[in-house]
Amino acid sequence: MTILKTEPLQHPENSIKDNLLVYRKLFAVSILIVIIDQITKYWIHHLSDLPLHLYPPNGGLVIIPGIFNIIFTVNKGAAWGILSDYSFLLTSMAFIALGLIFFFRNQIRLSQPIKQVCFGLLIGGIIGNLIDRLIYSYVIDFLDVHFKNYHWPTFNIADSAICVGTGIYMILSFFEKEEEK
Repeated sequence: MTILKTEPLQHPENSIKDNLLVYRKLFAVSILIVIIDQITKYWIHHLSDLPLHLYPPNGGLVIIPGIFNIIFTVNKGAAWGILSDYSFLLTSMAFIALGLIFFFRNQIRLSQPIKQVCFGLLIGGIIGNLIDRLIYSYVIDFLDVHFKNYHWPTFNIADSAICVGTGIYMILSFFEKEEEK
């Protein structure tokens, strides 16, 4: 016989402070990601003097030869430039995603600390790229990774946080399903 784990639901009689304290790890991770993301993008965009869209040897900084560079490029779309020039749609999707996470917070057991870390990464990444879209109508990318003949699309801290948070959540979901069997 399997007993499903349930999460304590927020109750109106709990103070707002009590309800917010439940999600303190979520807020901390989200805020940290947004700060790191925006500081690095500010440096790339305003302080680095890196030319736009130029890769080594014509521009950018070689960090690990043949593997990792820092460059300055922009992306008007989503991953790999998908939906390029649809900034309004991508901005709307970001707000919808944030709203859905809030709305389904009890169903996804967001009060669990490990899930707060996963969704903190995800939310921080969404907000980091959303800030760029609202200010510039594009996202600033600068991490350039390649190995042998494969060149990964340029990305940023927010993109990394979204991928890592989603990956950890998928792994957790897999193990939760295994436990329920």
